[in-house]
Amino acid sequence: MLKRKIALLGLIGILGLASCGTEMEYVVGTSNSANENGGRHREPFTEEEVEGNLYTAATTYSTPADEYNSSSANFSSYTAKLNTFSGNITSDLLASNENNTAISPLSIYMALAMTSSVASGDTSSEILNALGMTEDEVKNYVSALMYYANSSSNEALIEILANSIWLNTNLEYKEAALTELANYYGASSYQVDFTNDNDNANDNIRKYVKNNTKGLINQNFELRTNTAFALINTLYYKDVWQGIGTGLSLTEEAYTFTDTTGNTKDINLIQGNYVDGKAIVKDTYSAFYSKTFNGYHLTFVVPNDDYSLSSVFTADTISYVNSDEFIEEVENTKYDSASNTYYMTRCLFPTFRAEYQGNIVNSLYNLGITTAFSDSADFTNLTDTDSKLTDVVHATKLKVDTEGIEGAAVTISVSETTSVEPEKTIVYDDLIVNKAFGYVISDSNGIPLFTGKINKL
Repeated sequence: MLKRKIALLGLIGILGLASCGTEMEYVVGTSNSANENGGRHREPFTEEEVEGNLYTAATTYSTPADEYNSSSANFSSYTAKLNTFSGNITSDLLASNENNTAISPLSIYMALAMTSSVASGDTSSEILNALGMTEDEVKNYVSALMYYANSSSNEALIEILANSIWLNTNLEYKEAALTELANYYGASSYQVDFTNDNDNANDNIRKYVKNNTKGLINQNFELRTNTAFALINTLYYKDVWQGIGTGLSLTEEAYTFTDTTGNTKDINLIQGNYVDGKAIVKDTYSAFYSKTFNGYHLTFVVPNDDYSLSSVFTADTISYVNSDEFIEEVENTKYDSASNTYYMTRCLFPTFRAEYQGNIVNSLYNLGITTAFSDSADFTNLTDTDSKLTDVVHATKLKVDTEGIEGAAVTISVSETTSVEPEKTIVYDDLIVNKAFGYVISDSNGIPLFTGKINKL
């Protein structure tokens, strides 16, 4: 399997469960985590002590079994399924969104995977069907992803992928479910009193998310007093283009950038490093990638003339440009034996920021996940108390500049009671990203950490 590195973005996912028959209005708190400039020049954040009762600690990540080792064919096939999910969820969430957006398919996948673990019957099978895997495949694949994501020892690369479940102290839970979350999902279990001390419970979740996203996401998610449990995934990623302290240069020449409305703006572009191969040119778009210092990929999808970004940045395209097939196609373009010519391409691209914040329940409905949100929801693997999902909250922040990439996100699934060669010619070429574009950030195993589109600058 071809090795690639994906930029991990800090991402939080929250899934909430509510008591059956109770309607919940979800209100997102105001973030105060970063200054206006954001990114790597912001003030260092200070960790806050989480006071929630640690009920079950996550286990240490162990080396994956052969079938789930990143070099195995099976791992590659599981990652292809994750890429399919990535394309489906990204395209649905971006369908009517005209802002500069950043989605973390990996974070959403993690939160849903944990949710399937505590669910039974149709509630579980619908989630697994959307993820494209069986129960055993999901839990072993997630275990491997946790191992690889948290194995970085390079000071120029920070990856933090964390899972947890937050339990209402007023309800009873089953130890077997919490043990499985710890062993396979690396999830710690915390007990807080959502019912009688709701402000403190929400503040501890805020602290947990803030700590695990290095301060990029720092907000009150305002979970209700009837919250039974909340499954939370956080993802943080920081990487550099070159060595620490040495960034990329901007072009001396200004390029005209055209946004999705046809408005133009003259800007200087970042000069990415040259990568072996030529840009892949399809009928409707062109695609290529820049590599970070640590080998992660930021892949750009640029519409060809007469095509809109929304028409080309589809589920199929998103999955394809993060696939082994795409990498192999690029590999096949790097050398022309007939002319003894070697091709190298760099991306010239703008600095940009993107974010997302919202409840993604409607998109999950579109993927076939419905029972979990109904009065027929079955979470008896975890608790005998009647409960159902009420919200799946997704929040992200991403910054790309001349120094590198930094991003954070959270997904919360909330349940409430009833988350050496002959002389040759070398041709250097550029993929100029001078119009609204889509992008995918992925790791060495092709895991889609971040996807999105930039409509305007």
